[in-house]
Formats: sequence, structure tokens, C-alpha cells
Amino acid sequence: MTEIVGTVTPRGMGRPPLKEGLKVKQAAVWLHEELLRRIKEAAGKQGFSEFMREAAEAELKRRERKAKAGPDV
Repeated sequence: MTEIVGTVTPRGMGRPPLKEGLKVKQAAVWLHEELLRRIKEAAGKQGFSEFMREAAEAELKRRERKAKAGPDV
């Protein structure tokens, strides 16, 4: 039996590796076609996941600030 060491995929192909030790889970979201088109246009095909992570983080921070400030803000 032949032992294969490393990867057979040439560098630069496929999804770039995530940060070492970062625990991530895949999630599916349902988006209207127009919203999906706009996101892909803004982020580019390869930047879609990063765009979604950044957008979610920004919105969470915004909501957390709002909750911390109180209901009148």
C-alpha cells in the first residue's frame, strides 16, 4: 500500500484554511434572491463567507450596544 503525505490539491485551489484551532460550524441561511445577488456582487464569490461572518459580527455588536444602553436608545 502506498502512503500519501500532504495534499494532492495544488496550492491556491479550494477554500483557504481557517485559523488554526478555530472551532467553526457550518450554517445554512435562506436569503431572497435579490439579497443574495447583492451580497455576491459586493463580496465576490470567494468572499461570501467572510462577508457573512463580518456582517453577523457587526450586527451582533450593534444589538449588544443597544441592549446595554437601555430600551430608550
